[in-house]
Amino acid sequence: MATPIPLTDSDLLAHAVEDLATRTGLPVAFGGFERANAVEVTSVVGNRTPHLSGLVVHASRGLGGAGARGAAPATRARLPVLAQHHP
Repeated sequence: MATPIPLTDSDLLAHAVEDLATRTGLPVAFGGFERANAVEVTSVVGNRTPHLSGLVVHASRGLGGAGARGAAPATRARLPVLAQHHP
């Protein structure tokens, strides 16, 4: 019997993002790992272009940052001012 190859953290994240899209029916789902109070998008499902890959979402900025902080569900209704910071 062959020894299974252990999954990397990136593999596990990719599987989790795929599972999120499948279970919720969302047309696009993405995720990444937190480093230095920011998340770099490294796994994307359902996108038509490569533009989300590599996007860095800072916890102090915008709707994505509110989601990264995780205090409450991030929606436009909960954020009176929505900042968009894209390189």
